[in-house]
Amino acid sequence: MQTLETALKTIIQDADRLIFRGIEEKYLSDALGRRRGAAEALVFPLNTQEGSSVLRYAHENHVPVTPRGAGTNLACLLYTSDAADDRISVD
Repeated sequence: MQTLETALKTIIQDADRLIFRGIEEKYLSDALGRRRGAAEALVFPLNTQEGSSVLRYAHENHVPVTPRGAGTNLACLLYTSDAADDRISVD
C-alpha cells in the first residue's frame, strides 16, 4: 500500500503544489480563526482531473478530506476528524 505522500506525489507531480510538513496556520483554520483543524497534507490541484484524482484516492483509502476554498469560508467550516491518521486539506 502506498503512503499518502507517495500517492499524492503521483497525482500532483509539481512539488510546489504539495505540502506535507510545516503547513502554515492559515491553511488549518477558517477565515476568522475560530476553528482549527489538522492536516497531513495540503494540495493545490490546478484542474478538475487533479482534484478528482485526489478525492478518488482519498475515498478508496478512507482518508478524510477538507475542502478549503482559499480561506473564504465558502467551502465549509474547517473541520477534520481526529479519528484518522492521514488527512488532506484541498485548497
